[in-house]
Amino acid sequence: MKEGTITKDDLDRIVKAVEHEMKIKPVEEPRVVVKDIESESDDAHMVNLDDLHCSCSDFEYNCTENVYCKHILHVIFKKHGMI
Repeated sequence: MKEGTITKDDLDRIVKAVEHEMKIKPVEEPRVVVKDIESESDDAHMVNLDDLHCSCSDFEYNCTENVYCKHILHVIFKKHGMI
């Protein structure tokens, strides 16, 4: 997300980050494992909070600088008490 700009894809990721139930398991600072309970997939993803990187395919294929997947957004929102 560029400052002051939000796209439909950005909004969709934010909504999923807030509405989906996810489990967060700290591994070793700054990394956490995130599991989307509502996902049809049984995959868990590694999120690195220092470099804002996620192992999910959405991050790999669709996210660019300042665009984050729902897993990163969920962890950030949780960390700051926003959800």
